Amino acid sequence: MNLANQIRFETDCPGDTIHLHNEMELFYTLQGRCAVFADQQNYVLKPEDFAVFNPFSSHQLYREEGAHTLSLYIPIHLLNQAGVGTVHCISPLQPEKQVNLGLIRGRLAEMFRDYTEVPASRRLNLFAELLELLSILQQDFSAAPADMADAESSSHVLRKLERRQQILSYIWEHYQEPITLKSTAAQFFLSEGHFSRLFQEFSGKPFSEYLRSVRLTNARQTLLASDATVTDAALSSGFGNINTFIDAFRREYGMTPGHFLKNAQKELQPFTPDELPVTANTETISYMSLLRHRTSETKNNLLRLSGSDSIHADLSAPGTPLDPIWKKMVGGSYARDLLFAVVQNSLRRGAREIGFDGYLLHGIFQDELGVCKRNPDGTLRFNFVYLDLIFKFLVEDLHTTPWFMLDYTPRCLVTDGELCPFGDHIMNLPSDLSEWTQLITATLGHLISLYGRKEVSSWKFSMEQAMQVSVGNCDLDEYKQFYLATFRAIRHMLPNAEIFGFGFDTGYVALPGNTELEELLEFSVEHNCLPDLLSFQCFFCDYSAFVGASVDINNTSEEVYPISENPDILSKELSQIQALLDRMHLSIPLAITVSSPGMWGRAPGNDTCFVAASIVKNALENRHRLSVFSGGGLTDYPETLLPTNTMYRGGSGLITYNGVPKAAYFSLMLLSRLKGLVIAEGSGYFLTRSESGSEFYLLLYHYCPYNLARHRTTALTPEEEQNYDRYYEFDDKGAKSVHVYLRGLPQAPIHLETHSVTREHGSSYDVWQKMGAPIHPDQNLLNYLEYRSVPDITTETATPSPDGDLTLSFLLEPHEVRVIHGTVESE
Repeated sequence: MNLANQIRFETDCPGDTIHLHNEMELFYTLQGRCAVFADQQNYVLKPEDFAVFNPFSSHQLYREEGAHTLSLYIPIHLLNQAGVGTVHCISPLQPEKQVNLGLIRGRLAEMFRDYTEVPASRRLNLFAELLELLSILQQDFSAAPADMADAESSSHVLRKLERRQQILSYIWEHYQEPITLKSTAAQFFLSEGHFSRLFQEFSGKPFSEYLRSVRLTNARQTLLASDATVTDAALSSGFGNINTFIDAFRREYGMTPGHFLKNAQKELQPFTPDELPVTANTETISYMSLLRHRTSETKNNLLRLSGSDSIHADLSAPGTPLDPIWKKMVGGSYARDLLFAVVQNSLRRGAREIGFDGYLLHGIFQDELGVCKRNPDGTLRFNFVYLDLIFKFLVEDLHTTPWFMLDYTPRCLVTDGELCPFGDHIMNLPSDLSEWTQLITATLGHLISLYGRKEVSSWKFSMEQAMQVSVGNCDLDEYKQFYLATFRAIRHMLPNAEIFGFGFDTGYVALPGNTELEELLEFSVEHNCLPDLLSFQCFFCDYSAFVGASVDINNTSEEVYPISENPDILSKELSQIQALLDRMHLSIPLAITVSSPGMWGRAPGNDTCFVAASIVKNALENRHRLSVFSGGGLTDYPETLLPTNTMYRGGSGLITYNGVPKAAYFSLMLLSRLKGLVIAEGSGYFLTRSESGSEFYLLLYHYCPYNLARHRTTALTPEEEQNYDRYYEFDDKGAKSVHVYLRGLPQAPIHLETHSVTREHGSSYDVWQKMGAPIHPDQNLLNYLEYRSVPDITTETATPSPDGDLTLSFLLEPHEVRVIHGTVESE
């Protein structure tokens, strides 16, 4: 049975006309309000309200301007097969059944998504969901309205309802034939007079008027759904005379059939199977008010398998040492923020659970820290009190290596031109490079006096990033002189310190015709100031249509640049950069110091499990191209200077600004568990073992990229947050089956401990959504949120075969990251 071709969905069905059909209709209000007149009742449906109209039940609808509705039509033969009779289901009138009504919303949401998005090979899901929906209606809503139940006994009411369905079904099955009141009465062995009175009671209309309405309804559907002519529609609907049809059509719909045909293209058509909803952002939000009720995400993902992967590996084979590039440095915050307890606590947690070696530090010269001020006589004075507290925390408390950005110019060093602010920071290059050199010399000299030259020389240093050239805050020639002066100042104070630069965006330098990186490299070769580490930022964006675009980063609340369609964009851009270095005969290690989908930290997917799998994928797949990979900033806190509505507003941090880890944090924590020798790797997996062979780590991930047709770039209002399903933006690949065949194991029991990050386990955003998306949660809610948002942990014992073979099988949900730690049990 091809169910998808039997049921149908329709948006915004016409108002101001009487609706009559032989299908059950589940009418759902997506947006706005809709007045309904049905079964001698009048009521108003608000967003997320719905009503069920039984087959043959006439009803009339009035939608207010801007309202949107969705209707599911279920043929009567499917209702008969499922044993579903007349139901009474109107959500705003049955508050005592909120739980049951919620179940219906969930089934409808899943059916709609499967009907419009899931490949035809998975239509069995749709059938199962329909049966669940019909079961709920039959068990919980299969009853006559209260006024009828009071008037007659239940058994008598049910007999009348059954008789009504038999008679009206006959009309709908034979309307194309020349049936009459007399012939139909005879069909049911009733007198013409008695049948006429009974029919009026059942349908609310005389027989001839009801028959005409049925024929007109089907004629209208014929005109809408095919290339039929007016004559074809009339004859196929039981009208024996064209003039009679035209006259009846005009009286019912206020226009002739010909005029209706000319305007038919303006009406919204029913969805066809596999057809996507409209992609405009406002309409997508409208559908989200339904799709947010999908309540069985795990079950649906497991039903929708995207395929099966097989992994074969010999754990006795020689491996190569693992270089964990993702632990060498974590994206940092602004120096000022390290004075606050919430940020310090997040860093302590990250140092303890992830174990990063270095921490990227921005904005030490921000005016609020008071490092550099100008005296009345024009000279500079320096104050390092706050800076001392910051470095004491990093170096003495965390025992981490500072990756020291000499960026964001003190206001007193910008004496010409218009200021370029970014929040509280100044992005202008200093007006006088000699004063800038004086500031750097004084700052490094102070740190050397506190920690010694050897210690400070072990830190990493850089300057304002060359990305400022790309976004138009300065030109390349200005930046070259700034870079050279900064490089020489660092080398003068710390000859052995490692300097990283230039901080370009991989997407910008990979644009056709862009020569900024090449020119800066040539300048550095000429002036003997090549960086020891070539650093980049990656935002996975497509800038091809935005070259030279001007963006007000302080006021925009939208993600301006679209995400690239290429899921392997970082690998592609790094290969282009390496090719440039090869052409120039340069050998410089590459580093990604900042990575985040979307430049300004407003992509809604950043808070979801998507980034969890994205970090793992890009770190592992590029580990041979990079010496350092940072999976994003550790905390969202520094980005609170940007416009924001909620704690989950697409920030690029691994932890929310109020200290709750996201799924990406836990995925990086799982990634950091890998150690030893690399035995096998490929798309979606990575396997290591210890030197002794007594333990192994198998990491699996199921990456699902953005579907750009659904990618939302505009900011969400707090009200939209409660309805919007951010996972709608990604390809819904369903679960992935993975079979792992391991060889070379000792003949002893293996203890397996599995840690998983999924939407249900480890994703604080998903828990927050289930909590109702509270805008400003208090500490009790934050504690609950964090308590519920931890990875899943399971344990089991497996025994290899006598030959040392072990087979493991897994089902991975979309965006899932999983690590299996196997330990040989000692005797």
